[in-house]
Amino acid sequence: VYLTASDQGYFVTLLNWLVAVDLNTNIDIKDIIVLSFDKDIYEILKKKDISTIYININELIYHHFILRWTKAYAWDVWMVRIAVVRLINHWGYDITVIDLDAIPLKDPIPLLDKYPDSDIV
Repeated sequence: VYLTASDQGYFVTLLNWLVAVDLNTNIDIKDIIVLSFDKDIYEILKKKDISTIYININELIYHHFILRWTKAYAWDVWMVRIAVVRLINHWGYDITVIDLDAIPLKDPIPLLDKYPDSDIV
């Protein structure tokens, strides 16, 4: 399973990333889960049959007042990502987290297969 995350600010980057995955790798789009931090992105991805999980960070982590793109918001995003990774591992799946700014120019699977017991590459 491959995991990435996006909100409205990275939606165009997400689309470019998905195209690059499709063109440059042997990763099946069905093996990708996108954490959607915006309801609109979630709805669009569901219509395109892309696996996605909608997470409203403000419902999970309460802040009296927080703006996007602050250090606290970025911290919250990472905490949610880690929790989802742990949950997917608990269900028995191996997971690879790939950030949207890591555009796949080659297939990463052969490199990952060289280190089957690695936790971090």
